[in-house]
Amino acid sequence: MALWAIELSEFDIKYRPRTTIKGQVVADFIVEFTNAKGQGIEYPQWNVFTDGSSNKGAGGAGVVFQSPEGDKVECMVRLDFPTTNNEAAYEALIAGLDLAKVVGATNILIHCNSQVVTNQVNGDYKCKGERMKKYLEQAKRRVNELQAKVVQIPRGENEQADYLAKAASAEYMTTPDKVLSFIQLSPLIDVVNIQEIGSEKNWTTPLISYLKDGTLPKGEEAARKLKVQSVRFVLIKDVLYKRGFSRPYLRCLGLEEAEYIMREVHEGICGNHSGSRSLVHKLIRTGYYWPTMQNNTQVYVKALRQLKFLVVGIDYFTKWVEAEALAMITEKNVRSFVWKSIICRYGIPRVLVSDNVEIGLMSYRVDNHDEGRNDEELRLQLDLTDEVRAIAEQRLARYQDLMAKHYNS
Repeated sequence: MALWAIELSEFDIKYRPRTTIKGQVVADFIVEFTNAKGQGIEYPQWNVFTDGSSNKGAGGAGVVFQSPEGDKVECMVRLDFPTTNNEAAYEALIAGLDLAKVVGATNILIHCNSQVVTNQVNGDYKCKGERMKKYLEQAKRRVNELQAKVVQIPRGENEQADYLAKAASAEYMTTPDKVLSFIQLSPLIDVVNIQEIGSEKNWTTPLISYLKDGTLPKGEEAARKLKVQSVRFVLIKDVLYKRGFSRPYLRCLGLEEAEYIMREVHEGICGNHSGSRSLVHKLIRTGYYWPTMQNNTQVYVKALRQLKFLVVGIDYFTKWVEAEALAMITEKNVRSFVWKSIICRYGIPRVLVSDNVEIGLMSYRVDNHDEGRNDEELRLQLDLTDEVRAIAEQRLARYQDLMAKHYNS
């Protein structure tokens, strides 16, 4: 040490102890192992575009929803009663807020090109007239309930909602494809009476019927989709199989068969009590398929398992172990463990080391990358592409169904 001190003395090096490292390590540890559930969560934002239109015969409201996942739902409401432009804009705004609520939207940003409506809702303009005050009251109540924000945008940035509103108020209303359309018989500030303008099967039945007998469902769009979908399936001895990417043929299962196969693969004669991701891949390797297998395996595994977590602290020198079983890992639980089991008993540790620390070394994922296995996993994911697409379509259909039920209630 003396020799080193002499050698380094020419560099005028000063040594200071890192007194703050202890507290920082605890903070880093808590941040690293925290699932900050419910603590300052930024909910994904829904964007809602609204516009109203009126003419001599009727009014119209256009509403366009953009979900956090990128889904777009378009609605048009024909206002079958006398209305003004401002009243129609309020009708569109209130309809948008009501529909956003029924689909479970949070963190809502309303885009409206009406200067009067936007400024009245935000408290910048005074409202005159009894009917307008009623509309304003209804709109503010919904805005406060949903903690939504209303902003004014130029009409050029609200073209789709404007188009839907004008189409709904036209003398002869026409409904574009994939647009929800309704007829509203009275103002929302009065008694509401709304009617909808505008079905589920076993998923294998249409495919088997088409491949066996050439039977197509009613409707041009449904028939087209079934023809495209059937290319990926084949009927062998009256048993439906899917042409796979990772396996030549995957046997298609109904719900009861799928539940039995999941049970056997997960915990039965060939099971290893795997997680949902491993389970769905093993099911494909075994040669089975159904269109909701990813979602079903997640629900199945979650229902069977009572997930338990363990927080463990081990002293580096003495190997003394402090452990606590937890129902779930949360910020509060981890903080409590570190405080009670470590700090209160032993003081602030000089160093806390976790297995997530990687400094100057390749991570396990990079160091153990296997190109062949990676390709196999990609092929397995391709086998699940239909379900991913179907989930997006079902989510969009669910939004539309909830909106339709709201207007029909």
